[in-house]
Amino acid sequence: MNQQSLLKTLDNLRGLPREATTVEFKSNLDQAEEIGQYLSALANSAALEGRDRAWIVWGVVNQRPILSTSQRPILSTFSVC
Repeated sequence: MNQQSLLKTLDNLRGLPREATTVEFKSNLDQAEEIGQYLSALANSAALEGRDRAWIVWGVVNQRPILSTSQRPILSTFSVC
């Protein structure tokens, strides 16, 4: 994805009425084990729903304004295998 596509996706995700089984917003999630648990849960949810991806968005808390975060990149996507 190019930067413009990522920003559009970020706006779409932030526009959701709430987090979903395949979308999580985190202000500063930085513990490897916890990140792994979220990745696993999101991947399982995406697979169960027949989706090909899920999202963890760093630097955003529940669709509110974008915050500062020490994590990069601000938007992570992964495909479900």
